[in-house]
Amino acid sequence: IAPAAPAAAPVAESAAASPPPDPAAAQPDVPTPARLPHRVVLHFASNSASLTPSHKAVLANALRDLRRAERIVIVGRTDDVGSEAVNQSLAFARALAIRDHLLDLVPDLPARIAFDAKGRCCYAAANDTADGRSRNRRAELVFTTPAEAAP
Repeated sequence: IAPAAPAAAPVAESAAASPPPDPAAAQPDVPTPARLPHRVVLHFASNSASLTPSHKAVLANALRDLRRAERIVIVGRTDDVGSEAVNQSLAFARALAIRDHLLDLVPDLPARIAFDAKGRCCYAAANDTADGRSRNRRAELVFTTPAEAAP
């Protein structure tokens, strides 16, 4: 799992005699690469919250980092097909399926797990095509691991 790439920031050119600027000193609020959030995205079939073997393999591959996470947010999302109530239940069911599977794998997962499940919300793509709706039927695990210890 690779950390999300930070937004590109403008870089000022330095004079040849002076050392290059320290990006951390110039931007103290920018997280260091070790603190950037990790994101794992799982896509679901229409009207489904069932984890596939592929989903389970992705989650198993993320376990090393998830065990070190301070907090995990499981984001459940849907497309815009169906009623708001059905989509809200489906978004929450997707998040619960992931949480339950993670706890089956690691019952004492040290991270605090939170949910952000919203149906018919927060689309990754337009819902006017089958491909767009497919991209919106998803759940995301968002977590940050502690900064690596300096040698």
